[in-house]
Amino acid sequence: MVYDYYKLLGINEDATSSEIKASFRDAAKKYHPDVNKNNPKASDLFAVINQGYQILSNKRKKTSYDYILAQNKFYDIEIERNYSNTYAQQVSRSRKHRYSNEAILKRKRKRFELQRKKEAHIVSTFKSKAESFPLIYRYSINSLLGLTGLVMGYQNWFVSYIDGMGFIKLFFSFALATFGVFSVVNLAYQHLFVMEITGKTKKKHDDASMRLLVLLLVACITIFSGGTILKKHFELKYNSDYTKAINVTPHSDQYEYVYKVNGVKYMKRQTVHKYPERLNLDKFVVKHSKSNPKIAELIILK
Repeated sequence: MVYDYYKLLGINEDATSSEIKASFRDAAKKYHPDVNKNNPKASDLFAVINQGYQILSNKRKKTSYDYILAQNKFYDIEIERNYSNTYAQQVSRSRKHRYSNEAILKRKRKRFELQRKKEAHIVSTFKSKAESFPLIYRYSINSLLGLTGLVMGYQNWFVSYIDGMGFIKLFFSFALATFGVFSVVNLAYQHLFVMEITGKTKKKHDDASMRLLVLLLVACITIFSGGTILKKHFELKYNSDYTKAINVTPHSDQYEYVYKVNGVKYMKRQTVHKYPERLNLDKFVVKHSKSNPKIAELIILK
């Protein structure tokens, strides 16, 4: 049996904790067994009201109760007609509105009921999808997409400025990695949201999803930047060769240089802190990787 504790306490579904507490105190004073000694049903009614307060005053229990209430027909307990509506009185005292208190409560109740039905629909849809396609597979596929984009970006990071296709591949790899990361976070957001509504976890789905997003972004950036730096350092130190620069053009604090390796022309840019007095090509040498000539650096001879 599911009772509508909101009606029993005379409050709206989106009432604050202070409003819930105030309504419970009013109900306790009116329906306490000590006050209604001649009414044998007073103790049962007070027990239900007390149970309702224990649920509605606990955020996790309230979330789970709202979900259950949206899924089941609740049983009404008739209370005295002259029982004061605490929430309506507080609304009328705190603000002036062109609608009556009853209309305000009706509009708020309708809006909250729509929200509960929406949440119930999300839960049912998520569970049906999880039954047809298990979550472990969905997590794995989205993670694999992000990892594939990260690997593609790592392989195409050292791109030549005249290599248009290289920039397209680099952009596509970053888009794929971003899509994979946000797909994992979005799936985790839905998963945690359903678990929070059904009372299976105490974690807030929005906070946990945000922490997961930050963690994944930091991990991807750290792994990617660390990998590219180590790769360039290793290639130029242990697997490098030298060639002459074909052309060197200064751009503010950078030099744009062109070089050839095995008949293929490459163009790169590099920040230079100390400029030579004269722009002489004989003073410029390009150190590049043998396995990937796009990994290079400009060396200025003394």
